[in-house]
Amino acid sequence: MRALRGLEDDRASVRLRAALAVGSTPDPRFVGALVERCAVEPESLLHDEDRAVALTAAYVLQLRDVG
Repeated sequence: MRALRGLEDDRASVRLRAALAVGSTPDPRFVGALVERCAVEPESLLHDEDRAVALTAAYVLQLRDVG
């Protein structure tokens, strides 16, 4: 799926858009990919408050909607 591939892109803006797309589409297949992305996302990106909130929101939406 395109959004899942986007989580691995070299560009931070593409990864952010992909995380938001994945987070807004409840599917249990996406949870693992979001967890993995959060674990390896460059620290500097996670210190950017907007990006950190977006990744966290995507993950929370998955858990809420998928269970």
